[in-house]
Amino acid sequence: MRREADFKAKTINTLQKRAAFICSNPSCKVLTLAPSEVDSHKIISIGVAAHITAAEENGPRFNKDISLENRSSIKNAIFLCSNCASLIDKNGGIDYSTDLLKKWKIDHEKWVRANLNKNISNSTQAVSNINNISNKIITSEYYIENYSGNLPLTSVERKRQHDIGIFSQLNSDLSEEFLKDTLDTISAYDAIMRNRINEVSDFIRKATSKDFDYLNSNLQKYKKEFLTSLDSLKGFVNTHFFFYPEEIYEDGDFQLSLYPALNIDRKGSGDPKDSVKYADYQMKLNEEIRNAWNCYSKYRDAYKNFLREF
Repeated sequence: MRREADFKAKTINTLQKRAAFICSNPSCKVLTLAPSEVDSHKIISIGVAAHITAAEENGPRFNKDISLENRSSIKNAIFLCSNCASLIDKNGGIDYSTDLLKKWKIDHEKWVRANLNKNISNSTQAVSNINNISNKIITSEYYIENYSGNLPLTSVERKRQHDIGIFSQLNSDLSEEFLKDTLDTISAYDAIMRNRINEVSDFIRKATSKDFDYLNSNLQKYKKEFLTSLDSLKGFVNTHFFFYPEEIYEDGDFQLSLYPALNIDRKGSGDPKDSVKYADYQMKLNEEIRNAWNCYSKYRDAYKNFLREF
């Protein structure tokens, strides 16, 4: 069903041509159009006309001061691949501001104009290099040595796009919604599923790799603090949570609970001494949860400040 603020076909057609059918995200720039291999009358398209400010209220970056007519105009549209169109709206769009998306669009259309009537092999070199960075995270040192000189961007901008790519990939592995749901579940039930903890462990292992180091020292600092707090919480769970109830689900997953032997609602005897011990572990657990969330909030705030610097 078409929404009132959706773009018209004519608007989409003009937008994608102005972008040369290439994603406007400077750290992506994939070609979004290809011929079908099985039908000479058809094409494969992964391009999207995305809204800079949301089409409807409560959407990402919605601005109540913008009229319905302007929300559906080409000025409010940016051409992206389907992956980037989804990425910019994650977490309610807080990581990709209206100003940032407008800058992407302006810079991309300038880049398209600058490459008009140029040899395609030269023009695609920049795209190829950027895609290598987008699709394969590499160490910061290797990035500067082997890629930065080949990109048509300033030194500062190259480093900035590197860090944006790092954050985007880590955020796709552990989003704000996932973390909040995990912490809320542990806090509310003194329990968590084993597979959920395994996912957190996998994220910590990946994020601590040098391949995911930030070039910006402030981002790197707050990422390390967040990972340290998350690893501390994981260690607490692994030490003080036990297999309860003793049931394994079809997918092999099972629940871990905070000292069930001390909890009268689980396996506990109701001994007052056990209740005191359990309350003490609950207090320590909640301290771990608060610390993890506070460190995560500082990490996200550091990223928002990093984006505002440009």
